[in-house]
This record gives sequence, C-alpha cells and structure tokens, in this order.
Amino acid sequence: MMELIKTFNVDSAIYFECEYRDQNGELADPTSPTWEIKNGVGTVVADSSTAGGPYKRVTGCWYLLWTPSLVGDYSLEFSGTIDTYAVNIKRPFKVVNYITHY
Repeated sequence: MMELIKTFNVDSAIYFECEYRDQNGELADPTSPTWEIKNGVGTVVADSSTAGGPYKRVTGCWYLLWTPSLVGDYSLEFSGTIDTYAVNIKRPFKVVNYITHY
C-alpha cells in the first residue's frame, strides 16, 4: 500500500494532530508526550524541547503548530507512553514553494 505524503507551503503555519490510543483502541493521554521534526537527511530541525508542545485538544488528541522556513522532505514523530508502552507515530511530509490547485 502506498502512503500519501502531505504537501504544505513554505512560510505557512502547519497544524499537525495526533491521536494516541491505548491497547483497547480507546483514546488515551500519553505520559510525557513529545514531538520532533527531521529534515530529509535526518537532522532534527524542531522539537518539543525547543518549540513547546504538543498541546492537548481533548483526551487522546494532541496537536502542534509549526512554520517551515525551508522547502524539502521532512518527517514528524509524536512520542509518549501509554500504560507503560512506548508509542511512536511517524509520518512523512513535504514543504514546497507553492501548491497548485486544479
């Protein structure tokens, strides 16, 4: 199965949201949730220790806002612990100079 890569504009705020679920599939808040964004070569360009967040919207749903300043390929990883189990959710995305709508 091919994974869809989301594309965003450079210099525009991006809203990212993550749902954390326990082993029963129920939404649950993680202990010590964090996030990090890496560029295409694996260098961390932003993370929760330097930019704050993630922020809780409702139980199990956490978000962050980030504004990219450079085009390129990136990956976002949300992490935390639920019921003593480490949870890591990683997704790729791309930042471009413009997005064409047809």
